[in-house]
Amino acid sequence: MPALSNDPSPEARSIPDERMLFNERAQEVLPLLRRVALNLTKDLDVAEDLVQEALVRMWTRRHSYSGKGSYKGWAVVIVCNLAKDAARKSPPPETVPFQDCQEVADPTQDPEEYVWRRHRAAVVQAALQRLGRDERAAVVACCVEGLSVPQAAKQLGVSRKALAGLVRRARQKLQSMEDVLELVADDAG
Repeated sequence: MPALSNDPSPEARSIPDERMLFNERAQEVLPLLRRVALNLTKDLDVAEDLVQEALVRMWTRRHSYSGKGSYKGWAVVIVCNLAKDAARKSPPPETVPFQDCQEVADPTQDPEEYVWRRHRAAVVQAALQRLGRDERAAVVACCVEGLSVPQAAKQLGVSRKALAGLVRRARQKLQSMEDVLELVADDAG
């Protein structure tokens, strides 16, 4: 298909011809644009708004389509860019802090044990929050997620030696925290 153009030369199409060509192409790509927008936004109303904005942008920037790539690809890029812009502008979805998530109680578990486990989890979570960001990430990767040293170092983007230093410092800090010491003493006793 030939490119749309704003070329003022005598060979250029008239505006009604350009509109007709644009309308034909828009009808061809419209179902695809709707699917892409809906997949990106997960909201039908937002997706329809994105498609409308994409069509306006395609018309106003029709001269930027060179004809070298596929028209569908060009149109999809416009929708994707609009979806990214919309996502950046919209407020982040409401989340619940990890410590506020409710654990489902095991009906076969002793209620006292359940309360003790919740208390331990809260103490450990609070202690981890008092560590530095890098130390906390190292401890979580190695001790909570159970990653090997090479895996954790790669995930965190540090050397093995740096990871060992982070874990060592984090453990020293955790050992100096009174509430963690009490928790360890209670577990031992």
